[in-house]
Amino acid sequence: MLKIFCDGSNKDGFLTLGVIAATEDVWTDLDHAWNQVLQTYRNIPALHMTDVRSGEGDFENWPIEERNSLVDQLVQKLYRFRSNPKIHAFKCTVDLRAHDEISARKTLPSPARICARIVTPHVIEWYWRLEEPIIKGSIGIYFDRNEEFMRHIHEDWKSPVIRERYPTWQQIRTIEKCQATGNPGLQIADMIAWGTNNLALALSKSDAPWKADHEGYAVAVQSANNIRRIGRVVDANALEKSKFEEEGFAVINPQRLKQAEQAFLRRALIKRTEGSEVP
Repeated sequence: MLKIFCDGSNKDGFLTLGVIAATEDVWTDLDHAWNQVLQTYRNIPALHMTDVRSGEGDFENWPIEERNSLVDQLVQKLYRFRSNPKIHAFKCTVDLRAHDEISARKTLPSPARICARIVTPHVIEWYWRLEEPIIKGSIGIYFDRNEEFMRHIHEDWKSPVIRERYPTWQQIRTIEKCQATGNPGLQIADMIAWGTNNLALALSKSDAPWKADHEGYAVAVQSANNIRRIGRVVDANALEKSKFEEEGFAVINPQRLKQAEQAFLRRALIKRTEGSEVP
């Protein structure tokens, strides 16, 4: 079973989708390690990076040193999994100001749709390449409540055309909302999205943002880059040059897609034409 957790960050002109994907055995170990840290720090129910940085919510009246220490300890737990091939992070950031300007003269998908349609193929392709059998209906995708990204992926999953053209979508068992409490995966996605978005913001303001706010910049770097990852930044240049005629799996090179799909089908426990298990 592959579990994929997704969360977003929208702040000061940038929108980021952060995703963390891992197999169930990895989640068992990581969930335990993550929750141990939370219990050590006042037994807080969940990590929310916006609250951590602002000192609000569950982190009200916490000194900044304790809040930074919490993030550092959680990141240290994640570092233990950096060499594990069964866990991977994915992220996409859209420059909202550039999107607003360019969309006035050129048809563009919404920023949330761009993020969802860029990240999803990367996640599925990575899963194809894992050296382990893939079982029908073995993917679960989970979003934070009220996330605008979910409907775009859900539409693809429910589309008969896409499911016929790309059989891997049939491996998704569920796409649903969940809450951060009790789901370290969603908290990690929140951390990745927050860190990535804040790095984009910092770099848009200064060529050397670590000089203006060293402590804040360091926390953003830790949060964004704590696990092996694939990241995309959709800036003005990308928005100007991309035609956006094709979305979803079409953004993957066709030859590479075909090779990856063939490898996937050789390992999968399903038959593409019949949908039955291989004896």
